[in-house]
Amino acid sequence: MNKKNKPLTIKDIANHLGVSIATVSYALNGKKKVSVETRNKILQLVAEVGYELNGAARDLKRQTSNLIAICLESLNGPFFSELISGIEQAATEANYQFIIATTYGSPTSSAYKILNERRVDGAIVLAPNLENDFLLMLADKGLPLVVLDRHLEHPRINSILLNNSTGIEEAIELLVAQNVVKIGYISGIATHYDSQQRSLAFHQALLRYGLTTQPEWVFAGNFRQDSGILAGKQLLLNPDNLPQAMICANDEMAIGLQAFLQQKHYKIPEQISIIGFDDILIARHLQPALSTISHPKFELGYLAIMYLLKLFNHEPAEVLQIETHFIQRQSSV
Repeated sequence: MNKKNKPLTIKDIANHLGVSIATVSYALNGKKKVSVETRNKILQLVAEVGYELNGAARDLKRQTSNLIAICLESLNGPFFSELISGIEQAATEANYQFIIATTYGSPTSSAYKILNERRVDGAIVLAPNLENDFLLMLADKGLPLVVLDRHLEHPRINSILLNNSTGIEEAIELLVAQNVVKIGYISGIATHYDSQQRSLAFHQALLRYGLTTQPEWVFAGNFRQDSGILAGKQLLLNPDNLPQAMICANDEMAIGLQAFLQQKHYKIPEQISIIGFDDILIARHLQPALSTISHPKFELGYLAIMYLLKLFNHEPAEVLQIETHFIQRQSSV
């Protein structure tokens, strides 16, 4: 099959992969009845060839702009490129255009203006500084939303969340198996949902193994490299009491920490293991390559569009959880 073919129906996908039609339907709708491996195969095929939406979804009789807003806190950072690629693929297949709006400037930002003026048919939100009350007000007025950074209960809001705990638990399990029990942490921005969930997962995983961390090994970061560098500087204020490993709430902070420690002639991972979160593209090209907690960013963007289309079709609101998993590379033992 190739991209020049006609988009597939559910039956085509099932026949091609040798699975049932129900399995394909479950995967496309984010149901837990399908294994991660099977769902990834189905989503990969859909991403390559396309999926023909059912007649009800195609034939919606609405006054539409065929325009979707993608609301981000910022355009900085490598995380967003894969996410937007997935959004672009799915939006194109569904004959929708999209615009990217940021929340920079808060109430005067492009995101606030576009959403307030209802210039779009719906929105995908990954902007923690857009207030819950504002989003709920928009949904009350009839605007369908998919939120990727929080859980909101509303019939016009679908939430797609990361299971932040599974990957962190896997990472700590492997560290403990290597007798690495002195583990520190760099959190993200305290008000962000994923940052809160990752910090909680870190401390719960330590408790599971009867471990504790030390306050001087735990740092409040900002998801940028500079906070990884700052954490490294603070660690080296007491070089005789270093952790054996540092887990970071995203890859950018881990990259900053690793670069700083290498500049100070510390060997990674012999003297300290470093683990990130997100598996951005550059992570695998570092020296040593960064161990990280991965999640499918392209698929996340793709599913965000599909779950917005479900709302357009007046389907019930849902909460979808995406799994994370640990990828061990050379930066950790």
